[in-house]
Amino acid sequence: MSKVPKKYYWFKLKDNFFTEPKIKKLRRIAGGDTYTVILLKTMLLTLKTNGILEYEGLEKTLAEELALKLDEDDNNVLATLTFMQQMKLLEEIDINTYDIPQVRILTGSESVSTSRVRKHREKQKALHCNTHVTECNENVTTEKEIENKREEIENKNLSREEDFLTFRKRIKKHYLGKPLVRGPVGFLPDTVISLSATGFLHNEISGKDLNSDDAKKVWSYIFENKKQLLGKENK
Repeated sequence: MSKVPKKYYWFKLKDNFFTEPKIKKLRRIAGGDTYTVILLKTMLLTLKTNGILEYEGLEKTLAEELALKLDEDDNNVLATLTFMQQMKLLEEIDINTYDIPQVRILTGSESVSTSRVRKHREKQKALHCNTHVTECNENVTTEKEIENKREEIENKNLSREEDFLTFRKRIKKHYLGKPLVRGPVGFLPDTVISLSATGFLHNEISGKDLNSDDAKKVWSYIFENKKQLLGKENK
């Protein structure tokens, strides 16, 4: 079996991170510097999952589980998560599933081979630039254009991901307590799926909320078939 190519991920911290009002507010709280570190560590933890944080049930609460993973104090993690939710930096999107939207905007990645080639080119360019200054300046311009194009493509992909989250928020706002889907839904037999008062997908036939895995599949199905399922107002 062939191995999945490994990728390196990094977090692009903006130059105004510490002057952004929400972060300034966090740092002014007693213990705020510690909370800021926990916030950053939490974001780093979700790099490979595109900002999605899942509660796996390893501990009694999400805060305790995250404290275990980050090697941080339970109370400090709880305070950080509470602040993040209040400031919309952390949003519950499903049962035991949370989203940190900023992570997708600030995440970069490259494969092992790409990293090796990039480092080799940087080394060769440095040697070459010692004797060809003008040509190197032109190469820098070309590389910037390529990088800008790459970022443009990544932003388009990012917009598609954000469209799904925006769609789900709108549905939760307007369809609370109302049926969303009637009839078979792919893997589910004939049923009626609605949004419970707490915002979770609810199976009217069984009288139970969907588990996390089934809820993800149904949300995906609803999003992909929103025109047929939800009418013109959600196109």
